[in-house]
Amino acid sequence: MAAALILLFLALGAATVVQAASDSRVTRAFAGRTLRAIGLYLAFLAVPLLVLLFADALLPPVPRQQAATGTLMAVLGWFGLALLLLIRTAPRLRAVPDFWLRFGVADVLLLALLGLGIGRIAGLV
Repeated sequence: MAAALILLFLALGAATVVQAASDSRVTRAFAGRTLRAIGLYLAFLAVPLLVLLFADALLPPVPRQQAATGTLMAVLGWFGLALLLLIRTAPRLRAVPDFWLRFGVADVLLLALLGLGIGRIAGLV
């Protein structure tokens, strides 16, 4: 199953490269900015994964169910914020609706989810 997923992602990556190479609108600068935005996105995603690796040393002991729920909430909130960051920073060939580019309801909901998750992990909620 894992090998199939890896092959799927590799095939999608290859198809994306072929598509970008054949599109005249994709310049070298555009591709560089895109790679920079994707690198920022991946770095943003790495933060909660690193925290999870060292969670036992960083967090106070709380019941297992409470910690699992809080961790899921915090990671989903963080990943959602990372997705909004990618939407706002990546160059694009088509316009994105303005409400995605401004601080709004999606940001507030994701920050609340992140905060509630951290509060649950810490035993405050």
